[in-house]
Amino acid sequence: MRSFRVVAAAVLAAHFLTPTAAHAATLALGSSPASAAANSLVDTTVPANRWLVRIHGGDGSCSGALITQSWLLTRDGCPTTGDIDAGGQIRRATFTARQGRLLLARLDTPVTGFTARTLATQDPAAGTDVWRYSGGNRYLDEYVKLAARTTDANLTVSGTPGTFVRGDEGGPVTAGDTLVGITDYPSRYTEDGYLDVTGPIGVLSVARHRQWLLDTMAANPPLVIKFPTCPIFVCPR
Repeated sequence: MRSFRVVAAAVLAAHFLTPTAAHAATLALGSSPASAAANSLVDTTVPANRWLVRIHGGDGSCSGALITQSWLLTRDGCPTTGDIDAGGQIRRATFTARQGRLLLARLDTPVTGFTARTLATQDPAAGTDVWRYSGGNRYLDEYVKLAARTTDANLTVSGTPGTFVRGDEGGPVTAGDTLVGITDYPSRYTEDGYLDVTGPIGVLSVARHRQWLLDTMAANPPLVIKFPTCPIFVCPR
């Protein structure tokens, strides 16, 4: 099964990349978006770091980003009533809050082995190189890391390939180790009135909602259950 997944990831990369671009993508793994020349890369570090999560539900799946061990940030509409996969650690949401199209969810149990992303304090300027993660129906260790570039003050991003696939919504957009946004939806429509999945993609700003995120987490701390350290029948009263 694993070998099939590896082959599938290789076929996916071959579909998007020319031989020259594929070689450049291999060399660019872990480097800046600019040097990646907007190629797609399979980021195998995701499951180990556990900050990017996959959300499963009856209405499909989407992506999200852990901003603390107990809090998940994604797009409103993602099925947070289902399983939340953080690198093999399955969690459930016990509390959710919304502002605009952002959704903040508290997990039932903290995720361990988690490396936090820094929350952006200001939006990146237009023309900034960023990374966008594309989920689709892949496993977490097959997520494709796409180089993109902010195109305007509304944090719309473009990239090559710029195709938006099911499961991308709610996924993180990062600049280095900083979480700058959450993937929304394509920002334009085709002549037939459908979303143009090959066009620019909207991004929900983290910086503009940063204070709301901090205030909401502080006002709704995770429940901590303390058990007695001695048998209850002999504990001092």
